[in-house]
Amino acid sequence: MRVATIASSSEGNCIYLAGGEHHFLVDIGISRKRVEAGLQSMGVLPEQITGIFITHEHIDHIKGLEVWMKKNPVMVYATKETFKSMKDKYKTLKDFEDYFRPIAPGETLFLENFCIMPFSI
Repeated sequence: MRVATIASSSEGNCIYLAGGEHHFLVDIGISRKRVEAGLQSMGVLPEQITGIFITHEHIDHIKGLEVWMKKNPVMVYATKETFKSMKDKYKTLKDFEDYFRPIAPGETLFLENFCIMPFSI
């Protein structure tokens, strides 16, 4: 498994996760250009991203999602409430609802080489 921080600050967050042939982002609160630069430094192409996990809807966690989805639509995983808030902020995200996969706190999601269990504090 590979894990790398592409960005982590109040100005934007984005984490890269990979296992085998599967590549994910956790949050995308920076520009697509910055994400691409971070991926390129690891030898990863944007087209290799399998999905994006959104932890919550603050701008520093979702800022780049709209542009990313327009160029490379992938499955996006978040809670139902987070999706609702994101669509309220970015109206064009409604065009990508087929790519939204809601997950509930406490639900276990087996995805590729990963087992994800979101939770609320």
